[in-house]
Amino acid sequence: MRWRYHKEVSWRTSSSKLSRYDIQKELETAQKEYWEQTLLPKVLEAEDPEIFSDNSTQTFTENIRQVLKESEKMQISFEADIKRQLKKFGDEKHFLVNTPAEEVLKGFPDVELKWMFGQKEVAVPKAASLHLFHGWKKWREEAKANLKRDLLENKDYGRDYMTRRQERILLDRERVMTKTWYNDDRNRWEMDPVAVPYAVSKKLIESARIRHDWAVMYVALKGDDKEYYVDIKEFDLLFEDFGGFDGLYMRMLASGIPTIVQLMWIPLSDLDIRQQFLLMAQLSRECLFGLWNSSIFSYVRQRAFSKIKNITDDIMVVIVFPLLELIIPKQVRMSLGMAWPEEAYQAVGSTWYLKWQSEAEINYKARKRDNIQWYLWFLIRSAIYGFVLFNVLRYLKRKIPRLLGYGPFRRDPNLRKLQRVKAYFQFKINRRIRRKKEGFDPIRSAFDQMKRVKNPPIRLNDFASVDSMREEINDIVTCLQNPTAFKEKGARAPRGVLIVGERGTGKTSLALAIAAEAKVPVVEVKAQQLEAGLWVGQSASNVRELFQTARDLAPVIIFVEDFDLFAGVRGQFIHTKKQDHEAFINQLLVELDGFENQDGVVLMATTRNLKQIDEALQRPGRMDRVLHLQRPTQLEREKILRIAAKETMDSELIDFVDWKQVAEKTTLLRPIELKLVPLALEGSAFRSKFLDTDELMCYCSWFVTLSYCIPTWLRRTKPVQNINRFLVNHLGLVLTKEDLQSVIDLMEPYGQISNGIEFLSPPIDWSRDAKLPHAVWAAGRSLMALLLPNFDVVDNIWLEPTAWEGIGCTKITKAKNEGSVNGNLESRSYLEKKLVFCFGSYVASQLLLPFGEENFLSSSELKQAQEIATRMVIQYGWGPDDSPAIYVTSNAVGTLSMGKNHEFEMAARVEKMYNLAYDKAKELLQKNRPVLEQIVEQLLMFENLTGHELANILEKHGGIPEQEPFSLSENYHKELPLGISLQNTENAAVIELLDAAA
Repeated sequence: MRWRYHKEVSWRTSSSKLSRYDIQKELETAQKEYWEQTLLPKVLEAEDPEIFSDNSTQTFTENIRQVLKESEKMQISFEADIKRQLKKFGDEKHFLVNTPAEEVLKGFPDVELKWMFGQKEVAVPKAASLHLFHGWKKWREEAKANLKRDLLENKDYGRDYMTRRQERILLDRERVMTKTWYNDDRNRWEMDPVAVPYAVSKKLIESARIRHDWAVMYVALKGDDKEYYVDIKEFDLLFEDFGGFDGLYMRMLASGIPTIVQLMWIPLSDLDIRQQFLLMAQLSRECLFGLWNSSIFSYVRQRAFSKIKNITDDIMVVIVFPLLELIIPKQVRMSLGMAWPEEAYQAVGSTWYLKWQSEAEINYKARKRDNIQWYLWFLIRSAIYGFVLFNVLRYLKRKIPRLLGYGPFRRDPNLRKLQRVKAYFQFKINRRIRRKKEGFDPIRSAFDQMKRVKNPPIRLNDFASVDSMREEINDIVTCLQNPTAFKEKGARAPRGVLIVGERGTGKTSLALAIAAEAKVPVVEVKAQQLEAGLWVGQSASNVRELFQTARDLAPVIIFVEDFDLFAGVRGQFIHTKKQDHEAFINQLLVELDGFENQDGVVLMATTRNLKQIDEALQRPGRMDRVLHLQRPTQLEREKILRIAAKETMDSELIDFVDWKQVAEKTTLLRPIELKLVPLALEGSAFRSKFLDTDELMCYCSWFVTLSYCIPTWLRRTKPVQNINRFLVNHLGLVLTKEDLQSVIDLMEPYGQISNGIEFLSPPIDWSRDAKLPHAVWAAGRSLMALLLPNFDVVDNIWLEPTAWEGIGCTKITKAKNEGSVNGNLESRSYLEKKLVFCFGSYVASQLLLPFGEENFLSSSELKQAQEIATRMVIQYGWGPDDSPAIYVTSNAVGTLSMGKNHEFEMAARVEKMYNLAYDKAKELLQKNRPVLEQIVEQLLMFENLTGHELANILEKHGGIPEQEPFSLSENYHKELPLGISLQNTENAAVIELLDAAA
C-alpha cells in the first residue's frame, strides 16, 4: 500500500511539482481514509458508514487506545464480580458454545464463553468482542457528535463529506444496477441473485416482497419505482453454504428492511378430499360468522327478533295465557308454578313461566293502543304468525323422524301403486260405459282443444322447400285472412289442401306455419274422433257436425294428420269395405263441394301416399290443392342449415362454416335431420380438442350447480357473456375456422361411402402383408374413378385397422350437374362408366396380387356390375346391339313371355355388356399400372390419401385418363353365337333373374 502511494506521489511530483508539505498532507489524508474504511471495521468487527473519525489521526489513535483500556478494565471488573458472586454454587469451569445463526445475523458474536459454577451457568460473549463492545459504543456516540459538530462548523468539510457520501452511494448503486436487466419475454425487470446480499449490506433496498408459491422475491431499490425479480431457488443454490435464502431473510429483518410475505395459493388438486372438505367448511364457517356479526345483519337480526318477540308476547297475553287460565284449574296451575298466590297461606316460587308472563304483560301494556288500527294490525300479524308457525311445525313433523332414523308408518309402495293402477283401469271402464250411455261428443272435444299458433316450429318465410309453391300457399293464406276476396273476383276459394311428402319432410310444420301466417286457429282432428260409433252413420254425423261447427267459428283450419288412414280408396282395403266408410266419404264430399257456404273453412290434411286416398276427394273443387314436399335441393339444404345454425350454434361460429360444402355432403338427409347437423358439427369440433378432463369436469360441476341459481335474464347480459367467453378460452374450447373446416372435410356423404371387407374384430398384426389386399382394393377403385371422364369425385381413401366396418375405405361423392341435384342422371354413358368402375378393384387385384392370393373384397362390386348390365339390357334397352326392345318395366302387371332360346339370347347380351366393361377396365389399368403401383405404395406408407394427392400422383407418373365420348361398343369385335349354352355363374344369374321377372 505504501509503495503504491509512494509511486503515485512520485508521479505527481514529477508531473506537477508539488511541494513537500502538500505531499505530506495528501499522505496523511490517504492514511486517515484507509484507517476509517479498512482498519476500523476489522478491529471492531462492525461497519457503520455513518460514522467517521476525527480530523486528526493522532486524536483518532488516542480515542482507540483509550476505548480499549476502558473496555479491558470493565471486563476485568465484570469477571471478578461474577466469580465473587457465583463461587458459592460450586467449582468454576470454562467452555465455548456456538451462537445460533439467526442470533449472529442480528449482530451477536458467533462464539460465546460459558462459565459453570456447579449447576449454575453463566453465558459470557466472546472475550475480544466484550472488550471492545462498551468502548465501541461510547466512541460511536462521540464520533457521531463530533461529525455533526464538524459538519455544522466547517461548511467546506460538510460539502466534501456529502460529495464523498453521494459518490459512494452512486458507486454502490451502479454496481448493483450492472447486475439487472429487462426480460422481454416475461415483460419484467430481473436481478442477479449474487447482487442481493451486496445491496442489503449497502442498505440500497427500500422494500422486498416474497411469493413463496412462485419461489420468487421482488426487490425495490431506493429512489427507483421498479420491482426486480429474484429467483429464490437460484439464490439457494448459490449461497447454500451461507444459510441460503433463510439467512438472507433474517439479515433483511435485522437490517430493518420492510419485507412482505404474501399469502400462498394452494391448488385444490394438491389436497385430498378430507382437506378440501375441512377447507370449505372453515371458509364457510368464517363467511357465516362474518355475515352474522356484520353491522347490517346485526341490525336486521335485532329488529327481526324484536318484532317476533313483540308479536309472540301479544299473542300470549291476548290469547294463550287467558286460554290456559280458562282450561287448567287454578290449583293445578299453582302446583305447576303457572299462577301467583292470592291467599296469605299460599306460597309459590318464581318460575320461568311466571317471569315470562310478567315480562310479556309489561311489554304488551307498553305498546298497546286503544284504537281500531292497532287491533287490525294485531289480527294481520297474528294470521301471518300462525301461518308460518303451522308450516314450520308441519315441516318438522315430516323431517324430524327421518333425521332420528325412523319415519312414519307407511304401506308397501308397490301395493299402493297396484291400487292406483287398478283404480285407473276401473275409471276407464266406467268412463267408457258412461260415454256409451250418455253419448260422447268427439267433435266438441276436438274444438275444446282448438288453438291459435303463434310460434310455429318453422316460419313460413323460413321454409326452404316451398319456393315453387308460394303462389298456392299465398292463395290459401289469403282465403283464410279474407274469405270474401275470392268471391268478389268471381273465383272459388280453396276448400281442401293435401300436403304430400315422406316422413320428416315437414308436412305438419308447413300446416302450422300456414296457420300462423294467416293468424287463424287450428282444430286438430284425429282418426278415432271420426271413427264409427254405436250406431250406423255416426261417422258421417261426426263429419257433418265438424264442418257445421267450423263454419260457425270461421275462419278456421281443420287439420287431419295421416289422412289416408280413414279416407282411403273405397272398397280396396279391409277397413274401407265397411258401410260406415262409404257414408263417411260421401258426407266428406258433400261438405267440401256442397251447397253450403264454406268461406273461411279449409280442410288441411297430410299423407305419405297420395294413391291411397280416394280419387273422388282429389277432384277439382274438393281437395284439389296438393302441395308436394320433396327432399330439399342443395340451395334449400343450405338455407335450412343456416336457419338451424342460428338456433343451435354460437353466432360467432356460423360464418366459419362453408355451408355450401356441408349442403353438398348432406344430399339424402331430410329437413328434420338437417336441423341436427350444425349442432353435430360443433360437437365434433369440440371433441377434436385436447382437454384436461379433470379440470373440465370440475368446471362443469360448478356450472351445473350455478345454473339453478343464476336466472336466465342474467345469463344473457353482456358481463356474464364475457365471463363465459373467458372461461371457454381458459379451458381451450375456442373453435377456429380451421377446426370446423377439418370436421367438414371428414364428413361422410350419406350413402356414398364404400368399405372393404368386414372383420368381426380388428386384425392383431397390422403389417404390410395384412394391409396389401385392402390397399390394392382401395387403389383400384380410386384410380378407376380418376381415369373415367366426368365421373364421380374421389374425396379420399384410407386404411383403418381399428374400424369395425372394414379396414379399407374409399370416400366417393357423386359429381353434380345441372340435370340432377343428387348426382349424375342414370344416362347410358353414366351407367357404362359405372359398370367399368365396378371392375376397378377386381382387375387391380389380378394385376398386383400374386396368383392365388385374390380375395372376395370385390364380390359386392361384381354383383353390382351384374345388376347394372342386366338392367341396361332388359329394362332400358341399352344392349350391345343397340336394340330398343324393353322386356321388363317397373310398373307392369307382368313381363313379356319369352321362349327358352330368347332367354338365352338376353343372357348373352347381358354377358356381352359384362365382358365389355371388364375388358375396358383391364385396358385402362394396364395402361396406368405404374400409377396404380404408386398409389398402393403411398397408401401402405401413409394409410390416408386425399383426392388432391391422388390427382398429383396421376399427373406426376404420366397417367392416361379416358376421354369423351365414352362408349363400350367399340371395344367389342367378336360376336357371340346365339343359342350358346351358358354354364358360368354370370349367365345362370341372368337366367334366374329373367325367370323371376316372368
